[in-house]
Amino acid sequence: MKVSLRQLHLNDLEIIKDWYLNIDGANYLSRYKPKKFDGKQTNKVEEYAWYIVQVNEMDCGMVFLEKENLTDDVATLGIMIGKQEFFGKGIGKDTVNLIINQSQGILSFNKVRLNVRKTNTRALKCYTNYGFCIRGEDEKIASDGLKVEFFNMVLNLK
Repeated sequence: MKVSLRQLHLNDLEIIKDWYLNIDGANYLSRYKPKKFDGKQTNKVEEYAWYIVQVNEMDCGMVFLEKENLTDDVATLGIMIGKQEFFGKGIGKDTVNLIINQSQGILSFNKVRLNVRKTNTRALKCYTNYGFCIRGEDEKIASDGLKVEFFNMVLNLK
């Protein structure tokens, strides 16, 4: 399987929303778009890079890296494989590699961080195998009122 990234366009937002619903995304992730997304620009060069993930040229997910502050040396990763038939096939690891390589020079970061739910064993395995380390843990209350426990993970690129 050949994994690639293509530029995300505004008309992809409905597909992403459908993926989120179809895979029961609320059980895996809190959001599927960068915090600073204004509803208009799918890429803000200094702030975030946001792509559609493709397998053999077929759209199957999305990924973004974003910086909270432009001067930060760290970017936050968000990823969603939106079709269950692609779960557990190594697509996440390839996607992480691609977005880091494509975005590091543009966003200027040397560290990647993410939060992953403790119950998301597939994602934990993907990130650990890629080299991310658990740096802490926390919890929050989801919109449905349930407690969500998660790990804070970091990848140092230097």
